[in-house]
This record gives sequence, structure tokens and C-alpha cells, in this order.
Amino acid sequence: MRRTRIRAPLTPLTELDFDYVDLVAEPERADDAKAISGRTNIPVVVYPDGSHQVEPTNPEVEAKLKDLALL
Repeated sequence: MRRTRIRAPLTPLTELDFDYVDLVAEPERADDAKAISGRTNIPVVVYPDGSHQVEPTNPEVEAKLKDLALL
């Protein structure tokens, strides 16, 4: 499953709150991804500083979380 690609490996590293949107269950939420990134590719990861990444790798997410002092 695509949703575990990022979430599962990083879960042990942090207790951060996050919202997971299941586009299969809520296809209308694809518009949210498009509004954020201009694309409907998933996952779109939005950070507290307002920045985002589209389909980031685990190391990219980890680096960003460290940059924001969240890890």
C-alpha cells in the first residue's frame, strides 16, 4: 500500500500529529492535493512552515523534519 511507504518507516522516529487523507475513500479530496501542489499526485506532505513535498522519499521527509527541528 502506498500510504505505508512514508508513514511506517518514520513512525518510530516521531510522535508527530498528522492527517492522513484516503483518496480512495474521499476522492473529492484530490482537489486539496491539487490546490497545495498543483498536481494530484500522492502523497503530498505539508509541513508546519507551509512548505510541501510531492511524493517525497523517506530520507527527504526525515531531512525536512530535522530541518524544522521536529526530529
